[in-house]
Amino acid sequence: METSLLCPPHVRDAIHGARAALAEAGAGPVLAAAAEAAEITGGITDSPDLALALLGRAALSAGTLTPEQVERILGVGPAGIAAALMRLGNLGLPRDWSPAQGLDTRQTETLRKMLLAVVSDPRLVLARLAEELVALRHARALGATERARRALEARAVYAPLANRLGVWQLKWELEDLAFRYLEPEEYRRVAAALNERRADRERYIELLCEELRGQLDSAGIEAQVYGRPKHIYSIYRKMQRKQAFLFRAVDIGLYLFAMTASIVRVQNMKDNRHPEAHAAEELADLFCRNATRSNALLGAHTEPALAR
Repeated sequence: METSLLCPPHVRDAIHGARAALAEAGAGPVLAAAAEAAEITGGITDSPDLALALLGRAALSAGTLTPEQVERILGVGPAGIAAALMRLGNLGLPRDWSPAQGLDTRQTETLRKMLLAVVSDPRLVLARLAEELVALRHARALGATERARRALEARAVYAPLANRLGVWQLKWELEDLAFRYLEPEEYRRVAAALNERRADRERYIELLCEELRGQLDSAGIEAQVYGRPKHIYSIYRKMQRKQAFLFRAVDIGLYLFAMTASIVRVQNMKDNRHPEAHAAEELADLFCRNATRSNALLGAHTEPALAR
């Protein structure tokens, strides 16, 4: 379920070295979550400075090290970012908020705008999103009220913010974790229907893309074919909007593959006399004709996985 981000070796080595040095100086107990967030930012930005800044912020927040000690261990760049993160503070829902209060649209939009307005460096927003994601990953150990508060905050504030910044990896994981905590029965229902890891769905989509590329080329249609799998919360929202029923995991993938507008875009036709509408019809016809073949390609089963 976790975001599949590969932290570059040089960033990971820098994180491990800095963590060891900070721990030796007395900041060890507070660095585990910060190191996890640091690897997330390293995978997105390839920036050792931002990754190390998250370790520095953790040490400063806990009061275990002074700014001077952090700068001496991490360097001027990471220490400066860590200080900026400290000045940013904790933004989000008030501590006395409870799930029963809920949020209205104006409140959530105000929170998102406030977070963007006070940040001059977009890297700070990314760092905060990584911290919130790590906190939500480990929220199972919290009490029910605090867990619900964090989950709703992630859904209402941080996931939309990640979406606006185009950090899709963080967006889908924040949404899925919030869904898991806020609506556990619905989450389990959809997850059971999928019965596969996101990495498997990515592989399935790529296999389908390859299949469609070949079929389109054979039909004389010059096109660009690409796709991405929907995550669990996105599938649930689509089910709600379309009042859909899910019967097989592969059906979910094929349906979304066929219906999501961003997956296939016909750019140019080899035969200029083809109108775009006719090209789209040919594309849909090709997909339908090859749906059975794609099922076989993916090793799909025919037993119902879920039904209302």
